[in-house]
Amino acid sequence: MSEPNSSDRLSFTIFLAVAVHAMIIFGITFTLSERDKAAPTLNITLATHASANEPDKADFLAQHNQEASGTETELKELTTTEIADVSDASINEINPTPAQQASTPTERQKQSLLSTTAEANRKLTKLEAKNQQSEQILTESNRDSAEARSQKLASLQAKLSQQRQALAREPRITRHTSVSTKSSDEAAYYNYWSDKIIRVGNKNFPKEAIEKGIFGSLRLEVGVKTDGSVASIEITNTSGHSLLDEAARQIVKLAAPFNPLPPEIRKDTDIFVIYRTWNFEITGLSTSD
Repeated sequence: MSEPNSSDRLSFTIFLAVAVHAMIIFGITFTLSERDKAAPTLNITLATHASANEPDKADFLAQHNQEASGTETELKELTTTEIADVSDASINEINPTPAQQASTPTERQKQSLLSTTAEANRKLTKLEAKNQQSEQILTESNRDSAEARSQKLASLQAKLSQQRQALAREPRITRHTSVSTKSSDEAAYYNYWSDKIIRVGNKNFPKEAIEKGIFGSLRLEVGVKTDGSVASIEITNTSGHSLLDEAARQIVKLAAPFNPLPPEIRKDTDIFVIYRTWNFEITGLSTSD
């Protein structure tokens, strides 16, 4: 084996120098890059429930102790098909904002609540308005009924007043026959009237009735006023012969006026009505009850 010459020694020296410098340079560079190296990470499995017993050998790390369960025989991490919106290398406290938001009414719920409240208030206002209207109608009805009753009462009072006035204007009529005559003044006037009728009637007996042999009886009603004048002449039962009926009317007119009614009769009577049966016979005129 030949000994290395000076040229080989120089080449080896240069190579060794380059290698040493390279190691120094690369070593400094490697040391500086260690500062930018990422921190080590741990895979943490989320446990849905805690177990009271701690497993002897855990396959994964989790926030709670949990024994294995499931149907798979191979060791697999829990996975999900959902991708998280935010990922982090550390575990942080979770602020349950969604739960708070769920318990806090949303803007739409507030608007719905306000709309429902407003609708309820409108319905309540309408109901109150209807109640007020019903009360007003009932009040007006009661007032109208009271006014109607007052008007009806006033009408009845006016009608009664008119009837009283009419009765006051009508004459007080007293109807008498010899049977119904009670007082001596009435009996005296009744007899006076009958005597005068018979006297005047016989003087003015219808000659035609005598010539034709027409005779009969009739019922006559004569009203005499307080001054003795005739108020009315009415045949209540005809004789069947117009000659005799008309002769009776003429005899009353010829006998009038009669004496005025006595003061005792005028106290209660304005017209003294006398009922008599007139008998036209061949022997003359007579009257009877």
